[in-house]
Order: sequence, then C-alpha cells, then structure tokens
Amino acid sequence: MIKDAKKNKAKYVLFNPMSNFGRATQNKHLIASEVFMNELKRRTHLIIDERFDINYVRFPNPGKKISKCYAGDILYIFLNGDVTPCPYVSFSTHSTNSIYSYNDFI
Repeated sequence: MIKDAKKNKAKYVLFNPMSNFGRATQNKHLIASEVFMNELKRRTHLIIDERFDINYVRFPNPGKKISKCYAGDILYIFLNGDVTPCPYVSFSTHSTNSIYSYNDFI
C-alpha cells in the first residue's frame, strides 16, 4: 500500500485501524491490538521523509495529550455519499450503548 501511495505521488497515508470504539464494538475480532499497532508504527515510521508522511489515527501515544476537536471544521464524506461534521461521532452511534442514531449526525 505504501509503495503504491508513493508511486502515485501521494503526500501521506492515513493509518486508521479498527479500535474498541464505534463500529468495531460488534466485531471484536477486527480490533487491532496495541502490540500490532506499535509494531506497525515502528516499521512504517522509517518510510517518512520530507515528501511523504504517515498519519497514525488512534494509535497508542503514551504521555501525549489529546488534541483539539475539529468537528465541524472539515466535513467528512463517506463512500456512499453521506456527509458528517465528524466521522468519529457517526462511528460511535454503532456502539451498543449509544443513545444516538447514525442519522442524527448525517
């Protein structure tokens, strides 16, 4: 995947694994382990340079603070055409204890 991204002159790749949040709560076997994510980050971090970056979403970051929420600043468009101000809020509606409907955020 990274070789293809570089070959097509992509500026970055976004790694956003299934986590114990949102859609993965009903498919626990799809959740990436912390060990796997740390190893993926260790191996792929060597590929980063001034022309190519990797963005690691929901990866373990011990000792780092959570950044500002950007909900509403950038719209997210799903492949089916749905638009949401925050994909994470939309994803969280799929958890078993959510009191919101997916359509509340579309």
